[in-house]
Amino acid sequence: MTYKKERGMGMELKIPENFFVGAAMSGPQTEGAYKTGGRLESIWDTWSDLSISDFYNKVGSYVGNNFYEKYEDDIKLLKSLHMDSFRTSMQWSRLLTKDGKLNQEGAQFYHKVCKCAKENQIELFMNLYHFDMPTYLFERGGWESRDVVEAYAAYASAAFREFGSEIRYWFTFNEPIVEPDQRYRNGFWYTFIKDAKRGVPVQYHLSLAHSLAVLEFRKAKDRPDQLFCAALYKRRSYARRSGSFADGGWDQQPVVAGSGGRRTSARGRSFYIGRKRSGSGKKAGR
Repeated sequence: MTYKKERGMGMELKIPENFFVGAAMSGPQTEGAYKTGGRLESIWDTWSDLSISDFYNKVGSYVGNNFYEKYEDDIKLLKSLHMDSFRTSMQWSRLLTKDGKLNQEGAQFYHKVCKCAKENQIELFMNLYHFDMPTYLFERGGWESRDVVEAYAAYASAAFREFGSEIRYWFTFNEPIVEPDQRYRNGFWYTFIKDAKRGVPVQYHLSLAHSLAVLEFRKAKDRPDQLFCAALYKRRSYARRSGSFADGGWDQQPVVAGSGGRRTSARGRSFYIGRKRSGSGKKAGR
């Protein structure tokens, strides 16, 4: 793939053919249709209902960019831009009912997205959680509760089993350090807790939920070429920030370090950051 530079000496930027070029989005930020198709209320809807002025231009969580109705146009737009992949997320609140059963209308929506992506030669990278816990689970303790960790594992299992033949690349969490940081350390997110001690078990439970999801993925794996990446991080800490959950990368310790914080093997690090595509050596672009 070749991209011509707009300025300069007529140089061209060539990207290897075995490299994904794509875009990233998320379910709660783009889908809209927040009361459509059996979707449950999420914590973002609850916050929007309680204090819409907290959101830029009072947009809240309600509309997004209407990907729920415009997904075909959006995917075709990606193709027109010569992209061959995109990352989004399923919404826990759309896929499952309160009793943990599959919401057929929600599942059908994601099946249609998978089909449209395939028809347009777009590889789909699917994330399972983008800070969008169903409100009824948040009210039961959220990530402070071990029961919610188990509920997440059941949700992951349902997703893997329902879409295993359609989706090759999976993520567990988007930036799992952010929710403990923003809700518990900084107190910026509803419910504005600002209690770092409560945030520590939250980070532990997120790591545990990821681990349980790995087990469910292995049980449900539908294709030999499927790839499961560990939790997706996009932020890099360049300097120690006093009091931050990012200090020393402690949030990464469960998967990249052994006792006493000592780094273990390259195998452990590859588990954390994901592995290259088997066979072709194709890697996901940032």
